[in-house]
Amino acid sequence: MMKHLGRALALGIAALAFGVAPAAPARAADPLEIYALAPLTGPLAFYGQGVQASLVAEAAAINAAGGVHGRNLHFTVLDDQGNPQIAVQLVAPLPAKGVPIIIDAGPAATCYATTAALKNNAVVFCLSTAYEPRGDSYSFTTPFSLEDAMAAQVRFFRKRGLKRIAFITATDATGVAADVVTTNLLAYPENKDVVAVARERFGNSDISVTAQIARIRNANPQAIYALGSGPSLALIFREMRDAGLALPTGTLAVNQNAKLLVSYGPIVPADLEMVSARWAAFSVMGAGPVKDRVAAYFRTLNKAGVSTDGPASLPWDAVLFIADAYRKLGDAPSPTALRDYIAAIHDVAGIDGFYDFPATPGRGLTSKDSVVLRWNGKKQTFDPVSTAGGQAPL
Repeated sequence: MMKHLGRALALGIAALAFGVAPAAPARAADPLEIYALAPLTGPLAFYGQGVQASLVAEAAAINAAGGVHGRNLHFTVLDDQGNPQIAVQLVAPLPAKGVPIIIDAGPAATCYATTAALKNNAVVFCLSTAYEPRGDSYSFTTPFSLEDAMAAQVRFFRKRGLKRIAFITATDATGVAADVVTTNLLAYPENKDVVAVARERFGNSDISVTAQIARIRNANPQAIYALGSGPSLALIFREMRDAGLALPTGTLAVNQNAKLLVSYGPIVPADLEMVSARWAAFSVMGAGPVKDRVAAYFRTLNKAGVSTDGPASLPWDAVLFIADAYRKLGDAPSPTALRDYIAAIHDVAGIDGFYDFPATPGRGLTSKDSVVLRWNGKKQTFDPVSTAGGQAPL
């Protein structure tokens, strides 16, 4: 049964990749509406708008290839402003409308809020690496975990001989998770020579991190991991610049947005890195199913005039899984049927790597599907600089 499931899903994805319509009866029908939450306004609007643009472009590609049983796929994207309370208000009426699955773009705080509110009344596919679906069988997330991402970055720092690392993180849900991850990473045997010389925190509404940056500078680090996004990341960069703290800096892939970094101008560190999924290493990727999926992703977004930066990549594989679930299960699948279908996916290529949900419940990917990127300010590109998991420089 698992083999047949993987084959069916692979065929559905291949149909999209090569522009061939999956076998389905041709008939006029109402659109298949999928709900998504994203911060379309507020501090994370750059991220949410990237997710929304990708959803629209991917739906158009699926519809051009025959849709889902002859029905056009349509995304209704609700603006939760990245606020958990607003997110809960938006999803609360959906189960009564018969909505069996939603996409929550994150951040992690909204995903925790929506999964708690919906329970088993709908599946939630969260797009935040900081969200941990373990213990909630009705939620999934992609790509790899926050711990996998941070582990790859610290590993790559270490491979470069940078072992004195300062961490500065927000006090939101993602930052709290990052604090736990940092403690875990420092206990890895491979990191026995790595020292966290400073572990500073700040609030997302703070207008200054001068004191935190001063303590980091006095700790004499060789590298910095700055866990912030949007305005909070700009604040960190600005005060690093003002303090003369020009060091290799790692951050989250949510900031993998060329337009965003260009807007920051000269405050962006000259050596800025982040950990992304396999798709971002397309230029150095060997031939195979994953590269085929990534090529289709680039073709689709380029045709639609949508940036192929990090935020746009996040919903891509989730949408493919959801569309194929509807093809398999029919027009009105239950949340339980959708959950069971996604949880059984294994050995199927997406743009982020080969998924195996039975082996990695709720997530499907591991650190082997990650790669370290470096921002090239001159070319305005994100260049792959490591092998999988940050194991070695390219």
